[in-house]
Amino acid sequence: PGLLYDLFGEPSGQTGVRFKAVQSLAAKFGTDWVHGLRVGKVAHQLFNQLQTNLTSTNLADERLTRKLKWAAQLHEIGSQISHSDYHKHGAYILDHADAPGFAQPELHRLSLLVLGHRGKLRKLEADFEDRVFIQQLMCLRLAIIFCPARREPDLKGLQLYRKSTRLNSSPP
Repeated sequence: PGLLYDLFGEPSGQTGVRFKAVQSLAAKFGTDWVHGLRVGKVAHQLFNQLQTNLTSTNLADERLTRKLKWAAQLHEIGSQISHSDYHKHGAYILDHADAPGFAQPELHRLSLLVLGHRGKLRKLEADFEDRVFIQQLMCLRLAIIFCPARREPDLKGLQLYRKSTRLNSSPP
């Protein structure tokens, strides 16, 4: 089902099936919805800065951003189980959740983002060659660092960019 939503588009905003599934999971596990929105906004801002180096923005970028925001909304989902290692509990919940509109690989990707948002990265069984995943994870980790006190962070002057990695280019 998630692939169909990605291919044909899902209503944006608060009407989509997957948005409602994320909202339901967040409510069920008592996450701070407003804080998740804040973290998602910052992660989105950072991710967009990385994407501006690319030649175009398209529907794929919107889907990647939407999934990053969902991970931000759910990053504290395991905190009701245990404060220590809540990221591990959250990843487990997402890997085993029945969320309407999501395919299991999508939930697993969200669980990897939730698992990797804090601590060492060794615990991830992820493809570290996947640049998009690494960018999403980095933006999520930074957004959480910038939003520790549950208030709007001051990001004035913060500029995140990606170093160009062109093939067949000679060193400067």
